[in-house]
Amino acid sequence: MSCSDGPFTKTAFSIGHRGAALQFPEHTREAYEAGARMGAGIVECDVTFTKDKELVCRHSQADLHTTTNILVTPLASKCTRPFTPAVFGPTGDLMTPADAEAYAQKMIDEYKAARVSPKQVWPQSFDQRDILYWISHEPAFGKQAVYLDDANVPSELPGFAELVGYKQMGISIVGPPTFALLDLDATSNIVPSQYARNVKAAGLEIITWTLERSGILADGNNGFYYQTVDSAIRREGDVMKVLDVLARDVGIIGIFSDWAATVTYYADCMGLK
Repeated sequence: MSCSDGPFTKTAFSIGHRGAALQFPEHTREAYEAGARMGAGIVECDVTFTKDKELVCRHSQADLHTTTNILVTPLASKCTRPFTPAVFGPTGDLMTPADAEAYAQKMIDEYKAARVSPKQVWPQSFDQRDILYWISHEPAFGKQAVYLDDANVPSELPGFAELVGYKQMGISIVGPPTFALLDLDATSNIVPSQYARNVKAAGLEIITWTLERSGILADGNNGFYYQTVDSAIRREGDVMKVLDVLARDVGIIGIFSDWAATVTYYADCMGLK
């Protein structure tokens, strides 16, 4: 409450997840502007290709339902051919190009053409081959590449030895879902998970996803993102407890949010840049 009068400033700790997807259609100009106005120092553009091989901001090759009304049009019944990603060797060498061309390189090329500094870019992918490609072929961009983790439950998370292996390959930042980083102690306090401690012990930084994506918290049954701590979530304000543990105890360097104002408020209150 002591922070309620601000001042509030932009912070790189606050990342607009697909813009401001809690209210605005994701990956739209309106969503990006809303995220920026709420203090997100970073806004996420998921990159995919159009038919004519141009890069666009969309979450995947088949998710126009999140940015358009395609599901209520005749186009909804049309089939699409799935995108086939490129295949890279263990050292990052391109083995088989993507069928829409080498998207990992094209994305970086477009940043270069726009004269965007690598320091302003955090390339991310769920495909380790993309991360290793950037580290090997575009090291200025690869040093901030984020290897996203698509685990659905804690048992699918990598162990300490695998995390150490990431570091040895040159990966510096991992991006797990929030549930992966949290656990409850014997008295039901929210604390860092063993996975979170392993990540830090392996020398890796953490950017996590996604806050403000679980609806009303007070009614319980908060799903995927709160699965490891749901019994400790009883009111809307508990989102700040979650943020506090992630920031101060786990030590994340940033967090995606569908409504960046929440994270910006916390970050400014705590003096995070």
